[in-house]
Amino acid sequence: MPLNSNHRNINLAHQQKSDEREAWHKLVVKVIRLKEGLVEDKLTPREWKTYCEFMVKTNVSYSKEKILHGLKETRELIKANFGFK
Repeated sequence: MPLNSNHRNINLAHQQKSDEREAWHKLVVKVIRLKEGLVEDKLTPREWKTYCEFMVKTNVSYSKEKILHGLKETRELIKANFGFK
């Protein structure tokens, strides 16, 4: 019986991670579309904060300053396209 319980927990963990990846992917696509001026659904402050925090946290290639500069440029483009709520 414990084997089935562990299997269920593993499946639940996999599903949760899959859901998190899907939500992240949707957010990234939304940011890219807003950056390009394709405003369908505006970005909330919470979404922007999540995007920024994850970009800084997962960065392995560039300095933090370069990432923050890129985020500032992205924010300005989205702002210019009226992409924030």
